[in-house]
Amino acid sequence: KACTDEIRNGSPIHPIYFSYLYRAELYFAKGQFSLALADFNACIARYEADPDRILNTIIGLECYYSKADAYMKLSQYDNAIPAYKKALQIHRYEYKVDELMTAYAERAKLLVGKGDYRGAIADYDAMIQLRSDSPPDFNVIIALASAYERLGDFNKAAEVYSDLIRRDPGHADAYFLRGRLRLAKDEKERALEDFNTALRYEPKEAEYRVARGKTELALGNVDAAIQDFSAA
Repeated sequence: KACTDEIRNGSPIHPIYFSYLYRAELYFAKGQFSLALADFNACIARYEADPDRILNTIIGLECYYSKADAYMKLSQYDNAIPAYKKALQIHRYEYKVDELMTAYAERAKLLVGKGDYRGAIADYDAMIQLRSDSPPDFNVIIALASAYERLGDFNKAAEVYSDLIRRDPGHADAYFLRGRLRLAKDEKERALEDFNTALRYEPKEAEYRVARGKTELALGNVDAAIQDFSAA
C-alpha cells in the first residue's frame, strides 16, 4: 500500500521507479509474477528516462535482473534471456551468468523438442561463449554435437569434440564420442584411432572396449575384436 501510494502521489525521498521496484519485489515474493513484471517494466521505463540514472545504477540493475527472474518463473525464456543480457551489460554478477546459462539451456531443450536444431545450436554456442574463459560444460558439448548429428551434419558434430580435445587433450569421453561419429561415417580407421586414444586414458572403460571391438570386427580383425569383447 505504501508503494502504491508513492506511485500515485510521488515520493519526496527517492525517484518513483524505486516504488515500482519495491512493489514488484513484493508481488514476486507472493508468486504474482505477471503483476511483478508490469512493475519491473514500469521501473525500467522510468529508470531509463531519468537523466540522473547513473546515480541509481543499482536500481536499474536490480530491475533487469528481477525482471529476468520473473520471466524464468513463468518459463518465458525468450524474454528472460535479453533481460539477463541487458543486466549483465550494466554489471556482470557471476551467479547471474549461471541463471542466463540456465535460460539458454531450457530454451534449447524446447527448441530441440520442436525440431529446431539450428536454434538450439545457437543457444548452446551462446552458453559456451558465456564461459569462454573456462572449459565448457561437457553436457553442453554433448547437446551441441547431438543437435548437429540430428541435422545430419556429422562433420560439425565431430568438430565439436575436436574443439574440446584441443582444449583438453586428455578428455577420454571426447575421443570416444568422436570415434562413434567417425564410425557412423564409415571412417573405421580414424574411429579406431579415437577408441585407442580413449582407452589409453581410461583402459578399464568397458564401453570403449566394446566400441573398439566392433570397429576391429568391421575391419576384419577378428582376434583383436574377440580380445576387446572378452576384456569388456
